[in-house]
Amino acid sequence: MLTLPIEIGKKYVRRDGIVVEAKAPHFDINSDCVYVGREEEATSNGAEHAYIDTGRVWPGERGRETPKDLVADHVEVSAVEADPNGLHPNSPGAKLDAGKVRPSLVLGGFARALWEISKVGTYGATKYTDNGWMEVVDGDKRYDDAKMRHWLKEKMGEKCDKDTNLTHLAHEAWNALARLDLYIRETENEQRK
Repeated sequence: MLTLPIEIGKKYVRRDGIVVEAKAPHFDINSDCVYVGREEEATSNGAEHAYIDTGRVWPGERGRETPKDLVADHVEVSAVEADPNGLHPNSPGAKLDAGKVRPSLVLGGFARALWEISKVGTYGATKYTDNGWMEVVDGDKRYDDAKMRHWLKEKMGEKCDKDTNLTHLAHEAWNALARLDLYIRETENEQRK
């Protein structure tokens, strides 16, 4: 968002994504113009002239948009909130998601494995109850043991569980997820105390 009028000393973002500063009045062209340019640009060398009431760069004030028109106030952002391509937050196409968790890497990258684990979860919900595993007493120890039983069976050459006809690897992964989720829940509960 561009706040008008343009103020001397304030930073702005041009249509092309470059950050510039309103440096000084430019009375030679029009009293309603200011010099705008990058920090290293002197007012007399390299800086553009922008109208304070529109942010349009001279001579583009006649209705033509130019890449150098001011389109937004510059907003300082933290290093964590940044566009992974280096775009300014107010630039077209910017998305401040650099450094954020990317679930698609796991959900999309492991889609086949997660599908097999989902089969194990569905079998368990049918045999017991939906999400009943969350209430199992000593679940952390019991799911560790179940995970290790499936690991051992797979290492002994048995590819599929005889009861479910699903792979021991999928059972092992489901038990690891159950154990991890129980651990996270326990940690969150301790932090709330």
